[in-house]
Amino acid sequence: MAVTRWTYLGLTLLLVGFLTTGVGAATHLHEQQCQAVQFVSVSDVTATNASTDGYSTGSYEDLSVDEQTVFRSALADDGQVLTARDAIDEQVVTYEGDRYLVRIRSDGGCTPWHPTRVVAPLGGGLGLVLVGGALTRGRDPNP
Repeated sequence: MAVTRWTYLGLTLLLVGFLTTGVGAATHLHEQQCQAVQFVSVSDVTATNASTDGYSTGSYEDLSVDEQTVFRSALADDGQVLTARDAIDEQVVTYEGDRYLVRIRSDGGCTPWHPTRVVAPLGGGLGLVLVGGALTRGRDPNP
């Protein structure tokens, strides 16, 4: 087998194809995670003078065991924690004589099979890998 310019072109296409496919796969994983997590913040209402208008009020004892775990985790981690979606609701919680505001933030528009951010890089990258693989065999310089 002769090494020709087609071989180098094939290797280049293989490299670009692997990189493009990797970008699509990484984006797919990120989008899947985006659908599954939320950011929970817990702040002391008394200390921060935060407005609690529009929030329901409950006590720590009224929370489910999982919600209590998320609440305590957020308090232990300086008021911020990343959890599974719907792990706790936004509300004002009374805990050990203090009132805490539980707020939730999550990304929207998470689509694991987004046509341009995921499918196009995966499909295009795989196509480049196939073409590059064929070209790395080289072409006969003297047909």
